[in-house]
Amino acid sequence: MNQNKDIQQLLSEWEEAIGYQLSQDKQSIYMEGVKDGIRLILPVIQPTAIR
Repeated sequence: MNQNKDIQQLLSEWEEAIGYQLSQDKQSIYMEGVKDGIRLILPVIQPTAIR
């Protein structure tokens, strides 16, 4: 019975760690998209800006 609780605890910790890593990956991908969007839109907004 104790072993089942230990296994459940380990699985819960693993799931939390994986969820955290996935959220970090998604945030990184999102921020790269924002940066790309800014690079595309900036010359249109400020045509004299140095590229």
